[in-house]
Amino acid sequence: MGSTRSRQIAFAASLFGAFVPLASSAQFDQYTQTGGPDPVVVDPREALEEAVEEARWRFGGLRVDPWIGIRNVGYVDSGDAGDQLSGSGGLGFRAYLPNGPKVIWAAHVLPEYTWLEDSSARSRVNGRYGVGLFGFFNRLTVEALATRQEALDIVSTEIQQRVNARSEGLRLLAELRLAGSINLYVSGSSTTIENLLEDEERLDPGIAPFDLLDRDEEVLRGGFRYRSRGDWLIGLGVEDSTVDFDDSSFDRSNSGTSPFVELAIPGRRIAIDVDLVLRELEPDGLSEFVPFDDVTGSLSLVIGGERSRLSPALYARRELVYTLGAASYLLDERFGVRGGLPIGRRFAVRAFLETGTNDYTGVTGPERNDDVAAYGGDLAIQVASRLALSIGYSTEEFESNLPGLDRTIDVLRAGVTFGASRGLWY
Repeated sequence: MGSTRSRQIAFAASLFGAFVPLASSAQFDQYTQTGGPDPVVVDPREALEEAVEEARWRFGGLRVDPWIGIRNVGYVDSGDAGDQLSGSGGLGFRAYLPNGPKVIWAAHVLPEYTWLEDSSARSRVNGRYGVGLFGFFNRLTVEALATRQEALDIVSTEIQQRVNARSEGLRLLAELRLAGSINLYVSGSSTTIENLLEDEERLDPGIAPFDLLDRDEEVLRGGFRYRSRGDWLIGLGVEDSTVDFDDSSFDRSNSGTSPFVELAIPGRRIAIDVDLVLRELEPDGLSEFVPFDDVTGSLSLVIGGERSRLSPALYARRELVYTLGAASYLLDERFGVRGGLPIGRRFAVRAFLETGTNDYTGVTGPERNDDVAAYGGDLAIQVASRLALSIGYSTEEFESNLPGLDRTIDVLRAGVTFGASRGLWY
């Protein structure tokens, strides 16, 4: 970041993201977070070098950025699923170790205690942990990452209850410059999703059996990328995915090979992010998964550039979501607009409005589709150079064509964070 002004805007923007519930790193998320997709990091080397430079503590070559936070303190009303107070707080660090001019090691250790009103079973130590190796050579870029995320969150679009969930993943990437701006790109990831239900929760008829959704996901991508000198990225390739559910009595296992396209233009005036996959998925073995052949992914158009994350933006998402009911899955479509505005040197506001549908597939009985509408906003206050406050509110409404399935989620949240101004993009 060049100027003091741009640093302040970036601080407020990343702060907004700090109070959003942790998103799963899985290929298929169970709950679509409101507010639009996150931007793509087109140049990881530049982002890492900035993080190294801005780290607060230095121990020889090691750079360490401390973090202290009280996040998501607030009230959630999930209709029939109940209303509860909750919050999480912790302390940890991000660390960076340059190994010569072309290799950087990175790690984050961010444990936090999560408290949920009237629920000792779901009050526990969660956190975000990870280690990565990044190599930026003359013609070759390599990344190797291992991450673990645990959080209390709504884990199903179908049933709005909050439980603790864990996502553990490994990711490898290699990108080789062949000639000019043309690169050969290969990546692979393996993710394990586990919903952390305690014994008393499994025996509680009021809590859905979310552990039926526990699964392993493996994704292999390969293709070609064009990287312009102006930081444009255009990619074409093929993705091979395999999803293996743990419980054979509730089997949605599937696999398939699908073409994809990606486009990232981090412009100063207009920024564009596109990641679309034409998925062709078939059931594996005795799986009850209904074959899927359709486009999923996300796109966004930001006026003013995506670096600030506060500029007016239009976005759309289309995702396959596994369900616990009679359906095999639902297709979650969202269309929205978001925008924000820094006010003076210390304040920033952001708001969003979106609409969409949830179409259920493989239903035994009447067809089901839910209309979705959501809106919300946040206020961020930069108290000091690395100390910030946030308060926000959001509402998500589901109106079903079937009786008794309408529901609303109201969330009021607040928090305070001291630490690095950038998020865990890697």
